[in-house]
Amino acid sequence: MSFENSPRLDEPDSNRLPFSSWVFKHRRLILAFTGLVLIFSVAIFVIQIRSALQAAVPGALDGCLETASGDPLVTTVRIGSITRPTYADGCFFFFPNIPPGQQDLIVSLPSGELSLPVMIISNQATALGTLVVNPYGTDEP
Repeated sequence: MSFENSPRLDEPDSNRLPFSSWVFKHRRLILAFTGLVLIFSVAIFVIQIRSALQAAVPGALDGCLETASGDPLVTTVRIGSITRPTYADGCFFFFPNIPPGQQDLIVSLPSGELSLPVMIISNQATALGTLVVNPYGTDEP
């Protein structure tokens, strides 16, 4: 058996295309670049998922209402489509599962509705404390 007609390893392969020769020659560089792109893409994806999950976690709200003379205000309050009564002490029942961000607490008064902006923080209960409200508007006592 003779090996005279076998191709030599140190001779260029005449059957190989120029592009495939370049790819073979630079395979380590290509693999390193592809790995960096993959790592960067996964990191961006994880950051986006984490921020989306944090933004989607609802918050909560509670508080009390009273008049300027210190009397509890018995009425109803609303956030979005959820309405809660205030009790004899002027406090309203806990609002769970409120989307985070700026929300409006709507207070029903004899003079109309009063809109109070509140900031709902993701995954936290916001306690308004006691808010002083004039039930007759700004012109009457």
